[in-house]
Amino acid sequence: TWEYKIQMHPTPEQMKASLVQVASQSLCCDCNGVNPMNASINNGIFLCDVCAEVHKTFGDQFSFVRSIPNNDWNYICYLYMELGNNENFRGFMEKYSLLAEPVAIRYTSRAAEYYRMRLYSLVQGTAFELPEPDIVGGRMPLSKEVAKVGNVGESH
Repeated sequence: TWEYKIQMHPTPEQMKASLVQVASQSLCCDCNGVNPMNASINNGIFLCDVCAEVHKTFGDQFSFVRSIPNNDWNYICYLYMELGNNENFRGFMEKYSLLAEPVAIRYTSRAAEYYRMRLYSLVQGTAFELPEPDIVGGRMPLSKEVAKVGNVGESH
């Protein structure tokens, strides 16, 4: 007998409720503030209101910021938050000694771009074969002109 199971995506209301619950139990990825109700979707991290405002100045290609309770959520954006998280992002940045750097340097580094591209690949379910940057290369800035932009707002 053939069994076929359809994987049901959560509804937008379920996604928002799940993210609000996780965020309420998390800390801001940048300042460790409590109750971070914003998300940098393409980085897969939770942010407080103050840090979210800073991230908005970077541009969407570096930090695609959305309010968790006030914006609509599609499944792709939800997957970014499910597959990425503060701990993974911070651990990756620590390898490059970027956590002590100002956030503008951290999120516009080649290491951060690599992390975003790898997360994009995970969300899309595609193979990712680019080599991880070395320590010196990962700390280098990435210009806005060469930033890879995944369409994190697209819905499937």
